[in-house]
Amino acid sequence: MSSSSSDIWNTADSFRFTYRRLNGNGVVYARVHKPTVTHQWVKSGLMMRENLDANSKNVNLSYTGNYGLICHARDSPGAQTSYINAEWSNRSEPIWLAIVRTGNKFDFYKSDDDAQNWSPLGSTQVIMDSEIYVGMALTSHSSSKTATGNYEYFGVDEYDNSRNLGVADINVENHLGPKIPLE
Repeated sequence: MSSSSSDIWNTADSFRFTYRRLNGNGVVYARVHKPTVTHQWVKSGLMMRENLDANSKNVNLSYTGNYGLICHARDSPGAQTSYINAEWSNRSEPIWLAIVRTGNKFDFYKSDDDAQNWSPLGSTQVIMDSEIYVGMALTSHSSSKTATGNYEYFGVDEYDNSRNLGVADINVENHLGPKIPLE
């Protein structure tokens, strides 16, 4: 996946999002590789968001260019994004990441041992609709540079597993390709 976009932060986001819908409780997970470093705050990771508006409520767990892992959230539309927690390290290896939704509680996890054991990274409460968007998020932190994020074993566990993936450029001026639903 690639993206030329400004950031996932502040009061509105600009990023590439490959997603599907989740209705109710569930988990999104993937093995995430370190993104190409276009900026120290390039972010490649997982996200759950209420809608596809740039200022949507969301929770995000990202692998950054130079700082390791970071968890953050926006708890109301257009609000400032809040820092939840981080694992500050300049790691380079792929890592398993997961976000678990239980009602309005969102828990962030990582696994350093190929998804055999999971360590909590943080937790937050964000009131969202029952049906939300979940998926892989990538921002280059510079609309003039293109970052690449590589993901393996992407999955969503929920009660209704029949929905297709879609792709959206959130608040991005230059689209990098067609928005084709993946089946």
